[in-house]
Amino acid sequence: MNYLFRLLIYWASTAKSRGPYSGYLKPMNAAEISQLCVDYKIDETQLRLWLTVREIRAAGETVRKGLQPREAVRSRDAFAKLLYAQLFSWFVRHFNDTLMEKERKISRYKSFIGVLDIYGRVFNSI
Repeated sequence: MNYLFRLLIYWASTAKSRGPYSGYLKPMNAAEISQLCVDYKIDETQLRLWLTVREIRAAGETVRKGLQPREAVRSRDAFAKLLYAQLFSWFVRHFNDTLMEKERKISRYKSFIGVLDIYGRVFNSI
């Protein structure tokens, strides 16, 4: 799981635009993203598509438009933030589960640990 998040965040944060109006991002290490998609059964075409294209639906019609470089960077950054949030949530759940197991074993002690993420939110379940 950590490997998946680490590679996806790395790939998303290092993607670069190929031209001023190309609407296309190319990762710095295409072999790495290809291997990631194979290992985790991710459709590589779909992953690349949705980081570089937006879909507009109106009046029963669907139009896909390539993102401008600035828009593609925003899309990439939003994707990396989503991955970070998912990884952080997974970490907090795992951490809290571990604490709960210890608390069940030693029920006479009460403890509290809050984890503050980079956005300033506190996550805990205890």
